[in-house]
Amino acid sequence: MINSLQKGEYFIRTLFKNKIIKSVIWSFLGTFISKGFVFLGMFLVARMVSVDDYGLIGLLQSFINTFTLFSLASFGVTATKYLAKYSKTDKVKASEILSLTSLFVWSISLLVLILSIVFINQLESFVIGRNGLYFELLVCIAAIFFASLNGLQVGALAGLESFKKISIVNIVNGICVLPLMFFGTKYFGILGVVVAIAITNLSTWICSQILLHQELKKAEIKIVFTGLFQHKSILYNFSLPAFVSSLMISPIILSTNVILTKYNLNGYYHLGIYNASFYFSQIVTLLIGIVGQVFYPLAMRNFGKSNKVFDFINIVHPFAIGLFLVIPILILPDIFAQLFGNKYSNDDMYLTTILIGSFTIVNSLKVGIGRNFAAGNLMWYSVFSNLFWGILVLLLSYILVDYGAIGRALSYFSAYLLNFLLFVPFYIRKRLVDPKLIFNKFNLFILMILSSILFSFINLSSVFPRIIILLLSVVLIAYILYKWFLNYTTTHGKKY
Repeated sequence: MINSLQKGEYFIRTLFKNKIIKSVIWSFLGTFISKGFVFLGMFLVARMVSVDDYGLIGLLQSFINTFTLFSLASFGVTATKYLAKYSKTDKVKASEILSLTSLFVWSISLLVLILSIVFINQLESFVIGRNGLYFELLVCIAAIFFASLNGLQVGALAGLESFKKISIVNIVNGICVLPLMFFGTKYFGILGVVVAIAITNLSTWICSQILLHQELKKAEIKIVFTGLFQHKSILYNFSLPAFVSSLMISPIILSTNVILTKYNLNGYYHLGIYNASFYFSQIVTLLIGIVGQVFYPLAMRNFGKSNKVFDFINIVHPFAIGLFLVIPILILPDIFAQLFGNKYSNDDMYLTTILIGSFTIVNSLKVGIGRNFAAGNLMWYSVFSNLFWGILVLLLSYILVDYGAIGRALSYFSAYLLNFLLFVPFYIRKRLVDPKLIFNKFNLFILMILSSILFSFINLSSVFPRIIILLLSVVLIAYILYKWFLNYTTTHGKKY
């Protein structure tokens, strides 16, 4: 009888060597060029503007991200799931579902565009809290429209597993964004930054539209106008809860930004510190997303099939990526702060970076569980989890507002950690995760290592011994993950 380890070796040989690795490479290449240039551009922007202006730019970016979700309504995720499920087995159904999602994305995007223009003065007052940024907000509204449409198209390409085409879209994004952001900031300041974002979103939307048309033609999937609403249950059971769940995140972030800028005397300064620290978390989340984009269609097909190797990799790989990327930030926050210039080299930046890094690790453990929510058609349950998190983070952000960037980071860390701990029993009861992947000695060992890393930063001012501790920690965690994999995949008996 073939044991779990033998099945795991077969799985790795037949899938990882051929398809998954190639897809990850293409995803990494495109995302590295695209987001890497965006992050490089923001580093340059941070050096070219004041900390207060950098906080204002972060507020405008948060506004774009928030209202993009209003328009996109998570239909990109819907396109990914159902194209992955039906593109090869039922082309008519795949065409109808894609057409239905496209109809709703265009409708919502146009509605948000019109309402944003009509109420732009009110948005300026609420979001920014000061006058004189009318044109900046107008450009942001255009950026939102094209980002929303592009999100659907990239989601559809992911469902068709056209990761090479997604890579091309991202490369176009990277080629456009860096020079536009640099020269825009240099000659036009804040307005130049948002114009660069809007032009980049427009160019990537055009590129993804062309490439998606090619892939749909190849897959024999068409945009149709009949039979659409027989799939309306998908909108209710998947798209709507995905929309509501994700909608709680960016608006909450925008709201906590507003709380910080309105109720702290140096709010824009502290928001600038927080945004600079948060870019490290964004890099980690981005790299986790590169692999996750490839795993998402696979999770739709492998959920509930008792494949221990896939279950382990699906849940643990984002956690592992988070650990290896965040550990250097936890032990060397002073070094990373130097990337933004001397004005960011202070205790506020260091402690904020450590707290953000800590909740990034917590979130990385939830990524695979989130995929299982979608695969198991339990999206409405994720709404309650995000609702609890949103209420908690808003309350804590208001209570800790006087502590500036540190208070903001602490509120997010506390909310993410409590949300995870309180909802773990639910995850297990709904069979979204094996309890052995949460409660085990290996996670305990990793927690002890992370605690020692934080202790090292607090007590060691010299960089060299901290680098030695960093290298030892990485090697030790790699060994723990390897032993954890062997232990889990060779254990017999009932799965969970």
